[in-house]
Amino acid sequence: MAERHLLYLTHAGLQAWNWNKGALKEIARFASDDDGIKAFSAHLTRHPQARCTLVADLPDEAFHLETLPFLRGRDRSQLIARRQAQLHLDTPYVTQLSLGREAGGSRNERLLFAALTRPAALRPWLAELGRTETVLTGVHSAALLGTALLRQTRPIPPRALLVHSSPAGLRISCFEHGLLRFSRLVPGLGPSTTGLWQTCRDEVQRTAQYLLGQRALDRGNATPVLVLAHPDQHAAIHMACPDSPDLGFTPLNLPELAARCGLQTPPDNSDCLSLLLHLAARTPRQPQFAPGGELLQQRLTRVGTAIGIAAASLLSASLVIAAKNVIETRQLDQQAAAMLAARLTEESHIAALIASTPTLPLPQETLQADLASLGTLQRFVGGPQPFLHQLANILDRQPGLELLQIDWSVPSPSTAAPLQHISLEVILPSGSEPTASRFLDALRQLPGAALNDEQMPASPDSDQILRSPSTAATPEASRLNVRATLRPPTP
Repeated sequence: MAERHLLYLTHAGLQAWNWNKGALKEIARFASDDDGIKAFSAHLTRHPQARCTLVADLPDEAFHLETLPFLRGRDRSQLIARRQAQLHLDTPYVTQLSLGREAGGSRNERLLFAALTRPAALRPWLAELGRTETVLTGVHSAALLGTALLRQTRPIPPRALLVHSSPAGLRISCFEHGLLRFSRLVPGLGPSTTGLWQTCRDEVQRTAQYLLGQRALDRGNATPVLVLAHPDQHAAIHMACPDSPDLGFTPLNLPELAARCGLQTPPDNSDCLSLLLHLAARTPRQPQFAPGGELLQQRLTRVGTAIGIAAASLLSASLVIAAKNVIETRQLDQQAAAMLAARLTEESHIAALIASTPTLPLPQETLQADLASLGTLQRFVGGPQPFLHQLANILDRQPGLELLQIDWSVPSPSTAAPLQHISLEVILPSGSEPTASRFLDALRQLPGAALNDEQMPASPDSDQILRSPSTAATPEASRLNVRATLRPPTP
């Protein structure tokens, strides 16, 4: 993970701090001369992966409040650029802070232009950052960081003065509804300065008089003055800074506020530097003064990081898909192997059954023909008995008939349709045409019966011609031959 370095710039030089999860540690100091610049360059060379944030705490600042028509998008950007050019700030280190819209009928936007008016104090350090291609996340001002500092106090008054000390001096900032309106740095006043709080009272009164003239403060109302200090200095503050009709001094517990902000190493005196640097590291979207070219390396790094994240995401997705395909392929291979093993087992079982089956004594075709013949003969396993029972019943109902001869036979087994052939010879009494008709009708009613009948004279040697049924019957008895074809009886 890249190191996070915070560079604190004052009129005396530059301090480098390492920030990691709320813990701050000073790692180097550089004087504002050529030797200090060279040492700073060597420091950047030793930390090529560090991400640096520059915090400028300089007295050379300017704040201009402008009222502009409320616009959006490109029109707003162009209007701000034109107004900034008209201010003739003569510095590229300018930022804007919106203070909201006016409460009157015009509803114009109130915009605060903040500038670091001494570019020479920043250029040598920024030049070394650009030469070593170190990632610069932004250039911030200690004055604007006071906004994040004020947000940690509750409640936030509508208008207030915030006072805190640092190695650069004593800073007095004016806030309106939690947003910076004006800030002023008094160099040379630090926590160890003799008579610090008496001097603080005088500087606050001087600043308040200026702000009253600018109508940034209301006359007749006691403006809260919040003084960040260690608890052991609170009694001295109360003695040196008594309340007045225009100002009301309130000391704030600096270590408690630092702990509330998440600083792991709260200050042990009234120096607010560690808290300011901590807020610069963890507060997002802070207004920054660096021109676009100064942050080119940061933009390239962000683009490279985005490309790397996209490539890593694509690679991860590809690996997941590839792993899924490999797992599915292995499962299919296992299923195919299991099916092959099952098929081989079945084939070996079938082969074992075939091997254990005894050899047939005759060819298979011969056995199949014999089985077919056997099936045909089994249809007639009962012989002519069923037909004889049917014939006996018919003869019982025809008392005048006399059965002379009966022949029963079956066709050869090769015949496609199994049938039984029956030949009957019956003696008819004289005048028995009705009896013969009833006898033949009874035979035709048998299942599947096909009849062929002929009437013969009484004597086999007689040459008489058979007469038709319409002629008168002969007194002698005659014979009736019947040939019938029947289906085999049901077993």
